[in-house]
Amino acid sequence: RKDTDQLATMGGFVDVGETIESAVKRELMEEMQIDLSTATKMKLVGVYSDPRRDNRRHTASAVFSVHFEDDSDILRKHPHAADDV
Repeated sequence: RKDTDQLATMGGFVDVGETIESAVKRELMEEMQIDLSTATKMKLVGVYSDPRRDNRRHTASAVFSVHFEDDSDILRKHPHAADDV
């Protein structure tokens, strides 16, 4: 995070008419400049929806893991936060 110089989990919201998988790909590109078109696997890790975890509103989080092949460009680049992080 730019405001605290600490690491943060990136995330975002699903747009109306968008799948969760598409939102993951879009958010990673927007926030970290990571293009998931080269990812070989995107696996759902879990869904977290306890209404007490955020005071502002009740949200649900879908967490994914992504696998890249060893020769993927993403492994040679250093992902960095975009302006909206």
